[in-house]
This record gives sequence, C-alpha cells and structure tokens, in this order.
Amino acid sequence: MVMTPGAIWWPSFHAYGFLLVAAWALGWWLARRRARRLGIAAWHIDWLSPVLLVGSALGARWGGRVSQFLADGAANDRVLFGGLLAAVGLVIAYGLATRQPLGRLGDAFAFSLPAGIVLLRVGCFFGGCCWGDICTCPERLAAAVDDPTWLRQVQTFPALSGGEWPLAVCYPAGSPAYYQHLTAGLLAPSAERSLPVHPVPLYEAAAVLMLWGLLGVADGRLRRWGESFLLFVLGYCAIRFVCEWFRADSALLAGNLTPAQVVCLGAASACAVTWLVRSWLAKQGRVELFRTRDG
Repeated sequence: MVMTPGAIWWPSFHAYGFLLVAAWALGWWLARRRARRLGIAAWHIDWLSPVLLVGSALGARWGGRVSQFLADGAANDRVLFGGLLAAVGLVIAYGLATRQPLGRLGDAFAFSLPAGIVLLRVGCFFGGCCWGDICTCPERLAAAVDDPTWLRQVQTFPALSGGEWPLAVCYPAGSPAYYQHLTAGLLAPSAERSLPVHPVPLYEAAAVLMLWGLLGVADGRLRRWGESFLLFVLGYCAIRFVCEWFRADSALLAGNLTPAQVVCLGAASACAVTWLVRSWLAKQGRVELFRTRDG
C-alpha cells in the first residue's frame, strides 16, 4: 500500500486535525453520558472538557520536550503519554477541589479515552507520524548503516519486518518516514516514497478498539469504583508497550526500551498498586468504594 500526498493533506482539509477534534468531541459525549449513569452531574464533564483539551495539548508538548531531552533530540515534539498524564492530573485536581469521588470520575472517562485514542491514531496514520519499522531484508539495512542501536530502533524484530510483509505501507516524499530513510542513505534523492514500514498507528488503533470492547464486557463484573479506569490504563500500557517495539520514530532510552515503554512500566505499576490499596481499604470498610447495580 502506498500513502499518497492527497490522502494525507487535502487542499482545505487536514485529516489529523479533523480526527483530533472528532476524538475530543466523541470523548466528551461518551464521558457526559456515562457520568449521568454514575451519579455525576453532566455539567462537571462540560467544565472539565475544555480544560482537558488545553491541558492535554500542553502536556503532550511538554512530554515531547522531555522525550527529546532523554533521547538526544531523536523523538517527536508531541507525545500522547504527556497529554494523558496531564489530563489525569487535572481530573484528580478537579475531583479534589469539587469533592467528586475520584473513582467514579475516573470511570466516567474509562470509555471515552480509548474511543478518542482510536480516532487519534487513525489521524496519526494519515498525518505521517508514529511510523513503523522498516519492512525490508536486514542485510540491506546492515549494508547501508553501521550503527547497531539505530538498526534496533528501525527494525526491532527482523523476522516480522521482511520485505514481503503484507500490511506494509510507503509514505510520500517529504514525510517524516521518508526523511528518516533518506538521511540514513537508504533512499536515492530522486525517490518518490519511503521504504515500506509497519503501519503502527493502525495496529494500535485496532488493539485499543478491542480493549474498548473488553472494557464493555468487564464493566458489569467489576465491583469497585475506579476499576474500569484502572483496567483501561493497564490494558493500554500493555498495548503501547508492544507497539513501541514496532515504531521506528522512537529512539531507544535504556537497552531496547523507549521512553514511552518506561512510562508504561511506571504507569502500570502505579495502577496495580492503586488497585491493591483500594481493595484493601474497601475490605477494611474505611472508604466507600463499592459500586451500585446501576453503575
């Protein structure tokens, strides 16, 4: 499959920007509906939504700066995890300030977040960012580049990145993937498109869509407030951790781990500890955490 410039940038239409706005609007609508079911006034979501829009944008930019610092500049200028962490911090601060139960408030966003991520990753695919490992024979890469760290970055699993990979896509000249391959000496200056790469944003979008469905099945079986949100975070961390190994835009930070994978390990550990502590508090009867039948 070849991505053409017209599929990425139309004269008066930017696919990434449109899907970013659509992700925010869908997330607001889903959170508003679910908040009412959980006993939270919908106006809380209305107040939070624009704050989260601005805060997550600033967090994504800040996270990109941190990633670039850690990876010596070899990272995106905006990262999804930065926006997510900023949004979580804002929701916690709002819940404490307005005395809203944090567990219920988190559960209100448990289904809007994965829905928004699915649309956002489709936008990343059309926007040309978050491109994947190069799908070509390892010998060709080794003959052109003698940096083993860079080779691990652009082809972590050679057995799954052969030249015959059926889902591989090519990006047009001028795209970030094209520039990466050109500067590495893998393309001639006259080349019209990049080498074939894994469409990682679509992999992530498909996996998060399945996670969204699993959350719907598990939601009615969870016994405590906040567990739907914690389950989403655990599931997304697992998905993102695996997808990072197939991304060529993420520089390695520690061994074969990228900055995002380090964040995944930290976030998943924090969620696991939070789940255990909340379960212990509920058993002790010290905090009202149990869900109602309607929740």
